Amino acid sequence: MGLAVAAVAVLLTLLFWVLLPEQLRANTNSDYWNFYEPVARNILAGEGLTTADGRPALRYPPGYPLLLAAVFGIANALGVPDLVALAIFTLLCVALSAALVYVIARMLWGPLPAAIAGLLWMTYPPVLWSTKQPNSETPFSVCFYAGVAIFWYAYSRRTRSWPLYLAAGVCIGCSMLIRPLALSIPPALALFVLLGRAQPGGLLRLGLVGALLVGCALPVLPWQGWMYAQSGAWHLLSSGGPSSMRDGLTFAVDRRDRRVGNPVPSDVLATMERLRERGGEMRSFGSVVRIVGEELARDPPAMLKLLAIKAMRSLYAMDSERYDTLSILMQCFYLGLIGFGAWHAWRGDGLPRDYVLMTGLLLLGFWGITFLVLSILRYTAPMIALALTLVPALLPPAIRRPPS
Repeated sequence: MGLAVAAVAVLLTLLFWVLLPEQLRANTNSDYWNFYEPVARNILAGEGLTTADGRPALRYPPGYPLLLAAVFGIANALGVPDLVALAIFTLLCVALSAALVYVIARMLWGPLPAAIAGLLWMTYPPVLWSTKQPNSETPFSVCFYAGVAIFWYAYSRRTRSWPLYLAAGVCIGCSMLIRPLALSIPPALALFVLLGRAQPGGLLRLGLVGALLVGCALPVLPWQGWMYAQSGAWHLLSSGGPSSMRDGLTFAVDRRDRRVGNPVPSDVLATMERLRERGGEMRSFGSVVRIVGEELARDPPAMLKLLAIKAMRSLYAMDSERYDTLSILMQCFYLGLIGFGAWHAWRGDGLPRDYVLMTGLLLLGFWGITFLVLSILRYTAPMIALALTLVPALLPPAIRRPPS
């Protein structure tokens, strides 16, 4: 069944590409053109992790550029155009992600409900939209879902095998090397192990948490060391954290070409203008927090409204701001499904209730990181899509029966 789900996911993605209007097919991912693709080319050329101007590539972790370099290298060896190779890579990631979503759901529900969860995932509009151009979300989802699948298998089977938790952590660590937003995953899963009921207490539970966290650190530590060697400063996965936080506080006054602009209250706009003027001071997490605190003391209502806007935008907003109204309607439907599914699963007690807790902690973590930086749906979408595995709880008990 998992292979069938993966095949259907590939077919639906191809159908989406065919039906997508020509004017929407262009690659508008500025991060790809300005960072990921040039760094990948430099890796292939033997110049290491460097940007187009020859500087160390510290803006984002190296996972996605390394994957792109591998795709380009294989394409060159086989004589395949880069665009074709990228499309094949995207389809492979879609197939693996869909199969992993099915595997995760199958550990909770019967085969048909698990297939329904996979279908919901593959038809979730942000998932389809992310496939239209090279995006780091596609390989990130594979690593993230693989980590969750291994973790949930170990937890739900009540196994005390620490290598499984270590393996889950390694997958999560790999996802952190693709997208820094994965920073929230290790603490969320560690907290879940401490709060969950399916594991023994005492030192053994702490040992399993330790194995998970060590696994997360193994892929990341070499990158952290290299960043420090190149910059002489400690950065957490990426040197772009403060600039992303600054962008999230000034999005309405930072009118890039791709942003059409949506109205915000005048006092919030004035606060954003002041924050933009102090953008040069926002060079670290601490400085951003300090400046936000000063603005909060200066005009509490405006700053609180800005923070509330950021909190809501994390669940629906597009960077271009072009389809926000449509996105709100879409998210109301999908989040409603997830909410009702979570409520029914929670009422059922047992492992479904534990799964609701795990999913809730992961969602909270994704939302929290997105709230801190540029608050857009793209960052929370992989986790929201995974949460659709809760929807089968709405089916009759005879259909959604858990696996034997």
